[in-house]
Amino acid sequence: MIERDATLGAQVPLLGRALRWVGHAQTRNRGTLGGSIAFADPAAELPACLLALDGGIEIAGPAGRRAVKADDFFKSLFETALTPRDVLTA
Repeated sequence: MIERDATLGAQVPLLGRALRWVGHAQTRNRGTLGGSIAFADPAAELPACLLALDGGIEIAGPAGRRAVKADDFFKSLFETALTPRDVLTA
């Protein structure tokens, strides 16, 4: 839906363009934005977009909610600021 959404495309054109390169249609229909970002695959388009757009992530866990900038969220290949008990919420 995101790659075809005209409103979002006008506001954040990078997302619509990048999502065309995420796997094939079946992969895009089953995956989530949050899942792709939380997985932190260095070859994935969405983490790269989040960094390029200077975005941020909201995380919920046992200690409460927190906001993390993309630069601080991605630690290494497939490694993020999420702990085993955290969930990416936005």
